[in-house]
Amino acid sequence: MKRIFLASSVGVTAKAIADEIQKEFSADKKRLLFITTASELKKQQDLGWQNDDRKSLTNAGFEVTDWTIAGKSGDEIQQIIETFDVIHFNGGNVFYLLKQLQLTNSIDIFRKAVESGKIYTGSSAGSMIASPNILPAKTLDKIEDAKKLKDFSGMAIVDFLVMPHWGSSFQGKIFKRQAVGGLRRTRQDYSPAGFSICFGQRRSLQDSFRLAF
Repeated sequence: MKRIFLASSVGVTAKAIADEIQKEFSADKKRLLFITTASELKKQQDLGWQNDDRKSLTNAGFEVTDWTIAGKSGDEIQQIIETFDVIHFNGGNVFYLLKQLQLTNSIDIFRKAVESGKIYTGSSAGSMIASPNILPAKTLDKIEDAKKLKDFSGMAIVDFLVMPHWGSSFQGKIFKRQAVGGLRRTRQDYSPAGFSICFGQRRSLQDSFRLAF
């Protein structure tokens, strides 16, 4: 059974996610791998939002460990995720994150871990990468920051396109323009099997899945 919790900002939803995990799975303190890879291009910028995300997860009861997949081997990634209860991908540039996933050949590693029951949480870019395809993010993130991508296929641990920050004043307007401009064509353009778009509303699945926008 998949255990997936996706958010626009985990800093806002950490407590709700922790409560849900403890209610459904156990009351033990969960070890959470806080993957910061997507924000590595923002080192010279204010990362206060990331500090807030980390603090919120810690305050919610998670034992948080920072880590990056950049420069790691597939074996290293496999070994470390086996020692944690929760895999968390935080925000940043989703194209850079995808590039690092491709360079480390780790998409299948993470997908198989989630399919085997590993708890997955995502925030912003970490939520979008869970989708089958991230190409629609090109109006939000700098696609040129991740040159020579093999393709735009995400982890595909959910069967729809996650569009975080739909309710924000700035990014919400961008998403609405995208929807009018062609995101309804996802079946033809973004996935051979086709998938739907989630603009922040809750969606019920048979698996244990939550959207927390």
